[in-house]
Amino acid sequence: MIKKIARSIKFVIYIIAWIVLMALVCNAWVLISTQGYIFRDVESLPEPRDLLVLGTSPTTQDGRPNAFFQSRVRSAAALFKAGKARKILASGYSDLPSYDEPGEMKKALLAAGVPAEVILIDSDGLRTLDSVIRARDVFGRKSVTIVSDPFHVNRALFIAKNCGLDSIAYAPPATVQPPLWLQSREFLARIAAILDVFIFKTRPHKNEPIPTKEP
Repeated sequence: MIKKIARSIKFVIYIIAWIVLMALVCNAWVLISTQGYIFRDVESLPEPRDLLVLGTSPTTQDGRPNAFFQSRVRSAAALFKAGKARKILASGYSDLPSYDEPGEMKKALLAAGVPAEVILIDSDGLRTLDSVIRARDVFGRKSVTIVSDPFHVNRALFIAKNCGLDSIAYAPPATVQPPLWLQSREFLARIAAILDVFIFKTRPHKNEPIPTKEP
C-alpha cells in the first residue's frame, strides 16, 4: 500500500514537473523567437509601416489613468510625428457605450496631434489574436509595426509572424512595471498563443471584410 502511494506521488510530481517544463519552453520560444524584431527607440525603426496599436483599458479598476494605455498612445503619436507610420490602426474591444478601447485611443491620438484621416478603428479586437488577424484580413494591412508594452509585445509579434503578417514591433522601455498578476496572466497567455496558432488554428470571433479598404 505504501509503495503504491509512493509511486502515485512520484507520478504526480513527474506530471507537474513536465507541465512546468513545457510552460517554460513555450514562454522561451515566444520570447526568444521575437526578440530580434522588437525596437526600443524611434530612430532605430526601419521604413514607415502601418501601426497596429493594441488596445487596453484607458483607466485602472480604481479609476486612475492606465499607464499602459498612455504609453501605447504616446508611442504611436511619437512614431507618426517621426515619419515612421503611414496609417494607425487602433484595435481593441468596444462594448458601447460603457467601454470603448479603440475609441478612447482615437481621442487620445487626436489630442496628441495625430490627424484624424490617418486613424483607423477596429472595435472587434477582443483578443490580441483577433487584432492581429483582423489587421491583415479585414483591414488589408500588409506590413505593420505593432505598438504595445514590453511585457505584452512578444506574444503579439509571435502571433503575427506565425499567422503570415509581415511585422515588427515597437515597445519603449517600461516606465511602470506590470503587477504580478498581469505578469502571471501573460505567462499563461504565451502558452495559449502557441495552442491557438499551431493546434486549434483559432480564428477571430469576427472576421468579415469591410466594404472598402484604406490604401
